[in-house]
Amino acid sequence: MATATTQAEKKGNIWRKWVLVVVAVLLVIAGNIGVFYYLFSRQSNTNNISTRQSVTTNRGGTSTIGQNVPTNPLTSVLTHGPKTVITLVTNGSTATAINATTTTTTPSPTPTPVSDTLTVYFINGTNGVSTTHSYKGQVTITVSGAGEESKNKWVDAFYSYTDSSGNPTTPTHTSTYPGWGLWINGGVADNYVQPIPSYNSNHYYSFTINAPGGYLTFAIGDTYTKDNTGYLSLTVTQQN
Repeated sequence: MATATTQAEKKGNIWRKWVLVVVAVLLVIAGNIGVFYYLFSRQSNTNNISTRQSVTTNRGGTSTIGQNVPTNPLTSVLTHGPKTVITLVTNGSTATAINATTTTTTPSPTPTPVSDTLTVYFINGTNGVSTTHSYKGQVTITVSGAGEESKNKWVDAFYSYTDSSGNPTTPTHTSTYPGWGLWINGGVADNYVQPIPSYNSNHYYSFTINAPGGYLTFAIGDTYTKDNTGYLSLTVTQQN
């Protein structure tokens, strides 16, 4: 009986030792897990802090996420022109993103001035031609050319400069009806042109009138046109 009891005690001691060993191993494993968890959590917090960003835009404004100073601070890059640059430094690694989108300002085109180019034939007399645009205020008119208001008697827009035989004479301007030269809006040019330009042997004149608003008509002050030849070329331009 004593021998059997001793063996039973030895077996009990052996099991207790194994239980203690297992418990010790479990405690060691649990301790290691706790250490790894602590280290992993700390590393994650460090990475989160170091990746907080500071962004500099081309407008010069800077915004910082978070209140703590990062271990590896973000490098700000001052840019010139329509470009945004972000440089991020994390644990020694550098990543740069560049938004190179540019904004181009296109100047507004200069509007084309309102203008008409007309031909006034002497053969049509007072039945003139009209502009296709409406004019009001300051209008510049250029006119050139000449024609016969009767056989061999030559006139330009403002002056008669030959006799009925075609011989040169002192240039003469007629301001009374019918005028023999350029008409504007159904009457002699003098109603709009003051003063009348000086005579030009090249028969080219440029002047400015104050248009009343609406279309302008141009004609030749001659009521008998069967013996008429020639024409006047006009350019009408609205001033700003």
